[in-house]
Amino acid sequence: FMRDSFISDLNGNVLMLKFAEKNREAETIIVADELEKLNFNLSELPNENNILAEGGEFYFCPKDKLLFSGINRNTIAGAEHVASFLNAKELIIIETTSFHLDTVFTTVFNKKGKLCAMIVCKELITKDSYKKLKEVSKKLNVHIITIPEEDSIGTGNLLGSLAVNSFCSPGLLISSSNYSNSFVSKQIEDLGVKTEICSVSQFQLSGGSVHCLTNEL
Repeated sequence: FMRDSFISDLNGNVLMLKFAEKNREAETIIVADELEKLNFNLSELPNENNILAEGGEFYFCPKDKLLFSGINRNTIAGAEHVASFLNAKELIIIETTSFHLDTVFTTVFNKKGKLCAMIVCKELITKDSYKKLKEVSKKLNVHIITIPEEDSIGTGNLLGSLAVNSFCSPGLLISSSNYSNSFVSKQIEDLGVKTEICSVSQFQLSGGSVHCLTNEL
């Protein structure tokens, strides 16, 4: 999974992140070594106990300078450091008990790279977090598309498809599964955004999907 160990400002600078689970620290070391070989400028989070950040908790909107952050595996201080690194104008904290934000949420960009929609499992985030999304929706005139738990991480009794765990780029979403309600796909299509389905079933057995497997540089 390439998402969790770093985040890039898409301008040659990379911030290496810090896992809540210490047994994943080796991933950061391995990925940092490869990025250095590619001549990216690497920096690290401060080595303080209250500063944790994992890539699956973030969705950055470079054109809008917005950073959405989960707060299950991140700390507030970690999210704030990432927002500063990315020169984000606004940090929006979304609270969920799910493993990472990307198991319940994704951004959607139009062909110009601007945020045009947010797809979210309303039942798996807090009421205050959904209120924040509605405020973003109103301020930026972007859509909120809600999905059931089966299209996200699922429930304790039923594993979800993780369709929401998508790679988002201008005018394109790459997902592992179609949404259970075809109207969701129709809404995305009406925004001029194309969806590609790429099965990653073996990786989903480890609890991750397309967003977890990819990272922007």
